[in-house]
Amino acid sequence: MQPTEKLNIGISYRSQVDVDLEYSDADADFTVPEGISALFPDGGVAASLPLPASLNIGFAYQINDKWLVSADANFIKWNAYKSLNFDFEKNTSIPHPSIPNVMIPVLADSESTRDWDNTMTWRFGARYTANEKLDLYAGLYFDETPTNDMYYTPETPGANKVGISLGFSYKLNNKLSLDASLLYNEGEKVDRVDSNSGFAGEYKYRAWLPGVGITYNF
Repeated sequence: MQPTEKLNIGISYRSQVDVDLEYSDADADFTVPEGISALFPDGGVAASLPLPASLNIGFAYQINDKWLVSADANFIKWNAYKSLNFDFEKNTSIPHPSIPNVMIPVLADSESTRDWDNTMTWRFGARYTANEKLDLYAGLYFDETPTNDMYYTPETPGANKVGISLGFSYKLNNKLSLDASLLYNEGEKVDRVDSNSGFAGEYKYRAWLPGVGITYNF
């Protein structure tokens, strides 16, 4: 919506979607020594992963002919991610060496607790129109991590992150423009232990993400 000629406000909501994999959708392929290969048969695997609901609110304000500023807040309902479970189509076990009629699971279904938290992401940006052909851009964002310190795993590590971006758009002519950007993203250093497995690690995230694009208007 546009309350004034200079102010634009936007609100959007995306509901949660669960991605479900059935036995026929995914295969478990194990590479193990030949002597125990019978205990790890290849077969289907089922799993479910939630894509969380999110609420987004943002605005853009045209200060004057040169400057436009914007900001938005993104609420993500990550608490829907309770656990990461794998249901193997073929389970195996072996007899207990000392207790009759008791089997020891070898290839068993797995359940790994996650208990993620809801998060907020904050973004701020500005555009400066230098002339009729050149626009300059700058941005800043802060992204909270949803991960639970007690169940921190290497396959989905997370940390509070800060990102800074710069870019430009140059009109080569009425139809063709050249765009370029550079994003620097850094996460805080964390030292965590996964209570599910006892796996411990130190994690640090840093990235430089350049981008180049060409826009053609028909």
